[in-house]
Amino acid sequence: MYKKNKVLLMIPAYNDEGNIKEVLKKIPVTIVDDLVIVNDGSIDNTRQEIEDGLKKLPFGTLISFEKNKGLGPGFKTMFDFARKSTCNIGVIIAGDNQDDPREMITLIKALVDEDYDLIQGSRYLYTEREKIPLQRIITTKLYSFVFSLFAKMWITDGSNGFKAFKLSLLDKIDLTEKWLDDKYGIEQYFLAKTIRKGFRVKEMPVKKYYPPNYSKMVMSVDWWKIVKPLIMSLRR
Repeated sequence: MYKKNKVLLMIPAYNDEGNIKEVLKKIPVTIVDDLVIVNDGSIDNTRQEIEDGLKKLPFGTLISFEKNKGLGPGFKTMFDFARKSTCNIGVIIAGDNQDDPREMITLIKALVDEDYDLIQGSRYLYTEREKIPLQRIITTKLYSFVFSLFAKMWITDGSNGFKAFKLSLLDKIDLTEKWLDDKYGIEQYFLAKTIRKGFRVKEMPVKKYYPPNYSKMVMSVDWWKIVKPLIMSLRR
């Protein structure tokens, strides 16, 4: 909780064995009031690591899919959970240990104290950032440039999943459309639509880590799945 605002942490996980357990160890229990994790049909030891980690936390719900469905259905499930919760702030981090959940307080403070609707994390605003793989720099900066053109707001890290936002946004932006069930895209659409609808959005620095097998996206194959949401966000 922060200044009487209850915080729900949401974590999507897929084949994150060895990483998800580290994420759970770093959750700041003095800030987070509730937790939901969607295990998207992992075929490794992810589910067991989550179950073991939740035993050490005072809160937490695990929702597991029998088969991999992709980020779209996973996020829709987390958002459905969020709408029913008593929390009013949502935070999303990755389950692959690229994000440090202890940094969420920086985003939450800006969200509440400066009255923003969404705070987007940016690895490129962090002064002492980890060494970023060259391919990652090229793809993320190029995507952020294209994202900014569509959103009509300069965003340095449009593909970063670390964000904090007012859960009331989920009642103001339609995230139920069938096409959002694609493997990727719902995160980018949510951010782009939030900006284009005129809600207050700001970027804040967050550190990004790059453990082995840190990305499951193949840009040469999946590029359309993260560009399509930008085009769709142009609709009223």
